[in-house]
Parts: sequence; C-alpha cells; structure tokens
Amino acid sequence: MALLARLVTEDLVQRQLRVADKVQWVELTATLTAPRVVPTGKPISLEVSLDQVEDDRGNDWAEDVELVLRPVSGGDEVRLPLAPGKCFASSKASVVTKRPQDCTVVTSTTPARLRVVWPHPRPGQWTASLAYRYSDDYHIKDTERLPRLDAFSGGPVEVR
Repeated sequence: MALLARLVTEDLVQRQLRVADKVQWVELTATLTAPRVVPTGKPISLEVSLDQVEDDRGNDWAEDVELVLRPVSGGDEVRLPLAPGKCFASSKASVVTKRPQDCTVVTSTTPARLRVVWPHPRPGQWTASLAYRYSDDYHIKDTERLPRLDAFSGGPVEVR
C-alpha cells in the first residue's frame, strides 16, 4: 500500500523516505517538503531534510546528495544537487574528523535542512527520489561510496 503525502499546511505536503537496507548496510531517513501543487514554469523552492543517517551513535555518512524528479509519463529526469561537496554524517563517522570542513553531523535532534530551487517545472506528475553515495565505517569494504537512489513515499509531485 502506497503511503500518502502528509499535509503540512493547505499548500504544503511532506513525503517521507525511510531506508533500512540490512543487505547493503544503509540506514537513512529524509523528508521532502513541497507545494501541494507546483505551478508550471515558475521557479519553486523545495526543502529536503536529512533527518537521520544511521543513528545518533552511528558512523555512516552520505554525500553527493541530489533530489531526483522523474516524470511519471516518461521523459528526461531533473537532478537538483542539494549540497555539492558536502557530506552528512553520524557523529562517529571517520569522515567527520578527516574532512570536518565538508561535513554536517546529522542527529535525531539536528537534521540537515537543505533548500533547492526547481528552476523550470514542467506539467505532469513527478516521482521524487534521493540520489546519494553512502558509506559505513564498519562495513567500508562493501559500502564505500555506494550509489543509491531511493524513492520518497507519498505519491508523485503534481505540476500544473
């Protein structure tokens, strides 16, 4: 059963992303906040909140994070980089000490809130996904910069 988007205000909805992939050691949660209906052709600001990477005691991180929008009817996808060159990490991730200038520590009480502008929304319905590279210090041999593309729940983003 598909989860519905959560209505935040009359004009805003939130879509959730919850990844708990025990095979590839990926644990990440995120929230996409977007207008209920996106106007065609006008630049629109979207917010992606990286709510948690692993957990508050973890050592995982995500980088090269992009919001990916794909038209349901087919056609070219739109990739919107969220924070080029930055990583989002659990507090004990090795990358935090190796590249502190590039890292944002994400915890259950301090999510990373990122804004991005969709410059030219085209009419139609669009699936929203998060593309990123994931690493887990405990399983680095299997997960170093593992490419991921995970879909937000809540149905497509409507542009009209």
